[in-house]
Amino acid sequence: KLGYPLLALDETISPQGTCGVVQEFEGGTVCSSVFGTYTLSGRMLRGYRSVGGAKGWLGYPVAIQGGIDGADAQRFEGGLIFLRPLGAFPVRHEVAARAQGWIPDSLEVSVSRSPVSRAVGTVQKFKAVPGGRMSIYSSLATGVERVERHIVDYYEAKGGPASELGFPVSRTAVQMAGNVQAFEGGQVYARLGSPT
Repeated sequence: KLGYPLLALDETISPQGTCGVVQEFEGGTVCSSVFGTYTLSGRMLRGYRSVGGAKGWLGYPVAIQGGIDGADAQRFEGGLIFLRPLGAFPVRHEVAARAQGWIPDSLEVSVSRSPVSRAVGTVQKFKAVPGGRMSIYSSLATGVERVERHIVDYYEAKGGPASELGFPVSRTAVQMAGNVQAFEGGQVYARLGSPT
């Protein structure tokens, strides 16, 4: 299945400080470290390479590819890669912890600077069945927070972090007959059963 080697063995230290080796073959890549020896191929390998492989923030694989939260995925030192029909989506551990089992629907991408804190950051979109969606926003100034339900539609229509709201600074909380979430520049309240 692997075929012939294409490159010499590459000794690599991951960003997490793990020493290991990586070797490219015709049919995939083999990564070996204290976590074990794993073969990556196809879409999983493309997703792994897209964030730098063992030298990137994912580091070395720590488990075989399998089912995680109802999706085909693989765990790495710095996060996970989920395989979806639209592609392979790497997810940082901090973001996966906030996702709480939701499945990524996009890559993590940069967003515009917040006019409130001047912070820059990222967003990654997630979906759940049936029809639920949320976005997880990250910045060094505000940390990692999720925006969901009616609030995410309103927030993203306003321009997300580039709006006067800036980045989210709290989780969504249930308050009386609705949900409320704090942002750098104010709060958004969504009444249950009606638009935000």
